[in-house]
Amino acid sequence: MKILVSNPSLQYTRNTVKALLSGGHDVIFATAYWYQPNRLFEKIIAFLFPSFNNKLLRYTDKNIPATSVRTSFLGTLFHFINKLLPLSVEQKSFWEDRIHDKWVSKFVHQLKPELVIGYEKSCYNTFISAETIGARKWLDLSQVHPDFIKHLRNKYEFFLSMTGSENLFNKISFLKKKEYQLADKIFCLSGFAANTLQDAGVSAKKITVNPLGFSPQIFFPNVNQPKHINGPLKIIYAGIITKRKGVDLLLDVCSSFSEKDIQLTLIGPSGDAIDSINLFSNKKNIRYIPFMTQTDLANEFRNADLFVFPSYLDSWAAVVPEAMACGLPVIVTDNTGAAQIVTQKNGMVIPTGNKAALLIAIQFFLDHPEETLQMGINAANTVSNNSWITYEKELLSHV
Repeated sequence: MKILVSNPSLQYTRNTVKALLSGGHDVIFATAYWYQPNRLFEKIIAFLFPSFNNKLLRYTDKNIPATSVRTSFLGTLFHFINKLLPLSVEQKSFWEDRIHDKWVSKFVHQLKPELVIGYEKSCYNTFISAETIGARKWLDLSQVHPDFIKHLRNKYEFFLSMTGSENLFNKISFLKKKEYQLADKIFCLSGFAANTLQDAGVSAKKITVNPLGFSPQIFFPNVNQPKHINGPLKIIYAGIITKRKGVDLLLDVCSSFSEKDIQLTLIGPSGDAIDSINLFSNKKNIRYIPFMTQTDLANEFRNADLFVFPSYLDSWAAVVPEAMACGLPVIVTDNTGAAQIVTQKNGMVIPTGNKAALLIAIQFFLDHPEETLQMGINAANTVSNNSWITYEKELLSHV
């Protein structure tokens, strides 16, 4: 089958592309930028700015042939210029999505695919073009319904700045809802995300849940090095350092414990909660690491006791099963999609934004080291079948 996959950014879409290629399909991946080391642009960057060139290496995948990838000059140019503009992340993303969508919508008529897989808020025009040639239209939804986000905007002030002005938010919401209407099938990452669509009136017949996987070659438990049950409870968080993911709440709760009782490690790029980390810079038991490779992150997981992810909104949160695969029990919120794989035997699901519940949950693991070890073993067993292979099989079953 001839399939067009469209997403201006990579994210997990590369796994979608690899799954379809492994199924023997004729796949074209349309994106904003793809690293090509033999191209003049990359050669100049490598010579003048070696460190920046290393960052560009993330925009490729050895398992996806360059012949399967298409980019537009305007899309690539705007992708980099956009990073320099003094605008909000949401506004930059919206503009890039619109440019990409208009380009791909014209590309559809040239390629004439049988199936088009589009990424949310970047495929409205693409889906309209797909309809004119009789192609099927699948929406890859990495978020939740905008009505649920609107609820969070009304409830938490920091969601207003994070999701843009009222005018921009309404534009994006309108666009997303139009894409829902045009799509023949909508892929959600979790039951939680799917429920937000159904609650807003989207037909359940359109919706399919296919959670993201993890790489078992990287994320696995260290059975030969059991964790110590004496000493402080080693808590770890990984993700963007942002209020949306509950970093402020986590720091606030952990500060109420003595330094001899817990150690907290936060790993991830700086976001709007970085000032909160700076407030606790004098705490010897709080450590912040801006970046780690996945291999190093997995090692950190294996050396920790507990993974905490108190997010206010995550339609899945791939880092949760990654931590569980390394033998960690987890604490997550009910607004985290990956909560669907968390049980009383491998972790805890707490109410979103509830400081008291988070404190009680951490205190439980501090007071029960033996149960913490067993719950970590259970966690690894729980996610043993949640690898990328499972994701790929589920996707191909629908094709």
